[in-house]
Amino acid sequence: MLNTLETYLTDALRLALPQHVTLITGPALQPAASQVPLVNVAATALYPLHPASDTEDRKREPAFFTQRLALSGNGQRQDFPLPTDGKGELVEVELASGRLARHGDDYWLDNNTVRFYQAPVGEFTVLLKGARAGGYQELSPCRATLEIHAWADEIALADGFLAPSLAAVLGVFADLDRLELVRLEATGLILRLLKPMATVRALERVAVTGDKPLYCSMARCNLQGEWELTLTLGTPPGQGLIKTIESDLQIKV
Repeated sequence: MLNTLETYLTDALRLALPQHVTLITGPALQPAASQVPLVNVAATALYPLHPASDTEDRKREPAFFTQRLALSGNGQRQDFPLPTDGKGELVEVELASGRLARHGDDYWLDNNTVRFYQAPVGEFTVLLKGARAGGYQELSPCRATLEIHAWADEIALADGFLAPSLAAVLGVFADLDRLELVRLEATGLILRLLKPMATVRALERVAVTGDKPLYCSMARCNLQGEWELTLTLGTPPGQGLIKTIESDLQIKV
């Protein structure tokens, strides 16, 4: 799950770094001298923000079946009828990865047709919410921790690689609406991070002695947002309906 978060950052990091700098993701050991310069980004934790006894900020709501439909725009077409096999209410239009179109500002829904004010270009997806499902959807404030390690054989170089890496990571989360960490259709598990905002918690530097000294500049970041965990477990059990109430109450005077 956390590897999805790391992978999402790689394109921005790759563009920010010189081509000769190796980029790796995930928790990693100290590199060998022959492997530097190297930048490593790792998502180390993701957890809800609430005491174990506090359920006020951790809400469980009913779960619903969802359907994602992939569409494609050519920059000229503005109207997109939803497929006849699309079932449910339109709840999201994702024009770019993690960035949602705004209803009323970017598009509106006319019967079963999504109409854009500006024609979209390239692939985009729409999300439909269908019938009630068994299971639940849980919402809670959450925090993720990210670490960026920039390794080099000179401290100035390590600092020089960390600065653009940090700027790239902060930029990715500057206006991100949501990030889907896992979607397992077979098991009904979906985990999304909503409105994540990145802040810098600490900047650190270390020197490692050896045959050839290595230097590491580090940035530790917090990523705060909302945890949306959905678990769908098939159709919900049927509910009984009381049609009549019979009573043999007698009143004696």
